[in-house]
Amino acid sequence: MRRRESRDPEPPDDAELRAVLQRQSAQPSDQQRSPWDVDAYELHAHPDLIDRLRKLSEGSEQSVVPMFGLPVLVRLGRHAFAIAVGTSTLLLRLDEGPTDVRLLSKPGWFDLAGWFAFDAWQTDLPDTEGFGVLRDLMRCAFEQA
Repeated sequence: MRRRESRDPEPPDDAELRAVLQRQSAQPSDQQRSPWDVDAYELHAHPDLIDRLRKLSEGSEQSVVPMFGLPVLVRLGRHAFAIAVGTSTLLLRLDEGPTDVRLLSKPGWFDLAGWFAFDAWQTDLPDTEGFGVLRDLMRCAFEQA
C-alpha cells in the first residue's frame, strides 16, 4: 500500500471507526520499523489482500486510505465502506447483511455494528463466481457510503 499523497482526499470523520482502528494499531519502535509500515503504523493487511481490495473496487470513485495500519476504502467526499484485515478478511459497511454468501466472524477487536466480515477469496465458490459476488457487495457498500 502506498503512502497517502497530498492529492488523496482526507477521509471523512468516521470518529467511531477511527477509535476502533486506533485501539488495534501498533506503532513500531525505531528498531522494529519495516518497509511495510504505513504512516508510522504496522501494516495489518497482507499485500495480496490489499490488491484484492483494489480490484474489487475498480470503477468506483474511492480512495484507499491508510488508517492506523489498515487499508480503508473511502468514497470520495463520503464515508469509509471497506477495510482489508489480515490475510483474507474484508470488512464491508452494509445496511443489512447478505443472505447469499458466507459471512466470517469479525475480528474480536472490531465491535462496530453495520459492518460485515467476508472471506476475500470466497474459497467455497469458483474463482469468477466468488469475485462477482464480492464485487456486487463492494458496489452495495460503496453506494451506501
